[in-house]
Amino acid sequence: PMFILGCLLIITVRSFPCRIAIRTDDHGVSMPDAKPTAIVVDDSRTSRAYCAAILSGRFDVRAAASGAEFFSLLGDVTPDVVLLDVEMPGLSGYDVIRRFKLDPANADIPVIFLSAHDGAENELEGLAPGAVDYPSNHSPPQLILRRTHLQLVMAAQKNQLPH
Repeated sequence: PMFILGCLLIITVRSFPCRIAIRTDDHGVSMPDAKPTAIVVDDSRTSRAYCAAILSGRFDVRAAASGAEFFSLLGDVTPDVVLLDVEMPGLSGYDVIRRFKLDPANADIPVIFLSAHDGAENELEGLAPGAVDYPSNHSPPQLILRRTHLQLVMAAQKNQLPH
């Protein structure tokens, strides 16, 4: 089995109101018509490569080796999905999500933590700053991909509701 050392997925729907058209692929997974952009942020080169491999068929994948590099990259790229390691030197995943959520433009962006730190206490710590899911990094890649797509579709549908 394959494992992810720890990641955070931040799914960004780029428009308010939503301009993303949703379709269903050959595997029954609903996806936006445009190929979403993913940023993988992890201090482990192996984890970055593994996370990128999971998403590479359906996402335009970029990589950053730290939280600071992620925030620098945000100046050039508007992500649809960000995978971020929970434990890194400097800014942790928790630090990154708290800082990310301080920007009102990011308030409604769904965040999914992936971590080896399972259990209710760790999950609650991840959900508290605004994450919408906290699956184990031991989850099969297809499950991680489907849960990511589900959050992307739910965000698009939420943005289509009258405000």
